[in-house]
Amino acid sequence: MLPPIPPTVLTSNPQFASLYTTLTQTLLDPNTGCTRAFSRPNDTLDDELRTYRAELAKTQLLQRELSSLTSRANGLSEELQETLDLLMSSYYRGLDDKDKVLLQEEFEELEDNLPMIGKEVSQQLLKTMKEVLMVAYPGETEKYLESKVDALPAEVALRGSSLQKGREELIRRQLALGEVCGEIMETYHGIALRLLSLLKQKSTTTSKALTAKSEHLALVAESMSLKLDVLKNQALSAIYDPEAVDALQNYQMHLRDTSTRLVARQRVVEDGLRKYKSAGSDMRGLVERYSQIMRQMETVAKDIRRLQGA
Repeated sequence: MLPPIPPTVLTSNPQFASLYTTLTQTLLDPNTGCTRAFSRPNDTLDDELRTYRAELAKTQLLQRELSSLTSRANGLSEELQETLDLLMSSYYRGLDDKDKVLLQEEFEELEDNLPMIGKEVSQQLLKTMKEVLMVAYPGETEKYLESKVDALPAEVALRGSSLQKGREELIRRQLALGEVCGEIMETYHGIALRLLSLLKQKSTTTSKALTAKSEHLALVAESMSLKLDVLKNQALSAIYDPEAVDALQNYQMHLRDTSTRLVARQRVVEDGLRKYKSAGSDMRGLVERYSQIMRQMETVAKDIRRLQGA
């Protein structure tokens, strides 16, 4: 079953929203996530697929053990270790059949020592299985662990499924938290603008300082909004395909352009504050506010550079 997608993402991407609607309502079964034509029948095909997956897992496990066998097996001769290294190397796998026939003599000793190699691989697999059992059932006796050998694959699959569900739930909560933070920043920005409108009648100098602070807050709110969007898209990339990742890269380019505009606006604000500073000692309070604004803007600039590096 496809994971849920925030409405804001669907709204900003109409074509993706159309594709998502077609998948969830027409092509896929909402209960199983399989295509509707194959969501119930074809048990034979499912059995064959499980068999192929099991055989593939066995092959990959054997290849991994053979690749690491020469680094830990003390009972193998130097020639036999070199033969194993050649057999498992990418160079040998890249050869065509004619070249492999020429190297067939190198593997005669390997065939004579298959029982010893099998014993080494079997011992390592048993050791690995015991380590996995100790992780799955910590603090249990060896007899209890031996009784759980047959149930180990099902236990690993169950915990993997539970872990995936936990990740999806964490991502959903991160998205919800990001939306709440965005709403808070928008509210804060609105309050600052309202306060500015009420204080404009008191003093021209004070109103200019508040204008500068309001512009800074607007920059902070905009940068935080961009930062939240980046975090949201990073969370979505954990469960979506490479096309979604490409969309995030395009958005990163947009964020880089926005950063350039923020630097330009920062320079405008700095010029205004320098004019306030040159007015005399009465502007000391405004200079202190200017220092606070500069420290906050440096923090925002660091966040933007960190997001660009990610």
